[in-house]
Amino acid sequence: MAYLNSANFRSVQGNNFAEDKSLNNFPLFWAANGDAKFHDDGVTLSAGGGGRVGFLGTTPNTYGLYQVTARLDPGQGKGACVVLWPADNAWPGHEIDLLESADPSRQSMFTTIHWDKGGRDAFHHRTMQVDTTQWHTYAYNWQPGRLTYYIDGEEMFSTTERVPNEPVIFGAQVTDASGRVNLHVRSMSISKPVDGGDAQVPASSLTGKLLDAATSPVFQRVSLNDKQSRVTANGQKPFLVAYGGGSGRREVDKFSVDRGDMVQLPSSMKSSLQQDVSGGDTILSGGSGGGELVLHGVTSLPSSAIHFSG
Repeated sequence: MAYLNSANFRSVQGNNFAEDKSLNNFPLFWAANGDAKFHDDGVTLSAGGGGRVGFLGTTPNTYGLYQVTARLDPGQGKGACVVLWPADNAWPGHEIDLLESADPSRQSMFTTIHWDKGGRDAFHHRTMQVDTTQWHTYAYNWQPGRLTYYIDGEEMFSTTERVPNEPVIFGAQVTDASGRVNLHVRSMSISKPVDGGDAQVPASSLTGKLLDAATSPVFQRVSLNDKQSRVTANGQKPFLVAYGGGSGRREVDKFSVDRGDMVQLPSSMKSSLQQDVSGGDTILSGGSGGGELVLHGVTSLPSSAIHFSG
C-alpha cells in the first residue's frame, strides 16, 4: 500500500466550486429535468427520474492526476458519475468513471473503465466499501500503461489493463436518474507531475517517524474527534500531525496546509469555534471537549476552507 504524494503535482485545470461559485473551467453544461446549484460546500447536480444534468471541460488532456472531492445522498439510486469522457466524443470509447454508486445506502461505490470492443461497449469495474455520504477525495493517477486509484490519498489498486492513451475531457453528471439523485462536488482538478517528483510514498515511510512536508503525502483534511486534541508541526514548512488525547498519544493523520487544503473539524466545535493567530500560527479551538487545532506557519485561513463533520 502507498500514499499519493500530491506535492509533486501541479494543477493545470480545475475549480474549487465552494469558492468560485462558477463552472468557468467546465463550460459545457446541459440539463433536462435537472439543475446545478451552488452553495457554501460547492455545487450540487440534481436530476429527477429519467433526467440528466452535467458539465464537462473543453480542453483535452491525457496523462496526469484527476481528482474530485464529492459526496452522495443516501436513499437514492444510480445515475451520479464523475467522468473522463473521450475528447472526440466517440462512443463506445475510452471512458473512465472516477466515481459511481448504485447502492441506496451509499456505503459502497465503484469505478469503471470502458473501451470499444468491435463497436460494442465493454467495461470493467471495481467496487469499494466507503461511506460516500461523507466528503472524500477520489483520484486516478493516469500514466502511460498504468492507472492507479486513490481515496483520500490512499492507494486502492493499480492496473495495467485497458489503460487508454487517447485524450479525454473531465466532468461530472447525473444521467438517467432513477428517481431524484444528487451529486455534491466541492472541487475537481487535473494536475501534471513535477519533473523528477515521486507520485507516491510507501506506507512503510509513515511508521515511527515524522516526515518533512516536502516528502509527505498531502491529505485533503485533518479530522479531529472529541478525544483528539492537538496538532503539532515538524520542520520549517507547514506540516501537521494530529494526536489522540488521553494516555498513549498516537499519530492519526498528516498533511501540508500550504496547497489550499480543506480543514475538517468535528461538529462539536461549530457553535463555539474561535480562530486566533499567535506567533505566525493559526489556532482553531472549540468549547469543552471540542479540541484544538494548531496550523503552524499559517497566518490566515478563509472560512471557506473550514468544514464540519456531522
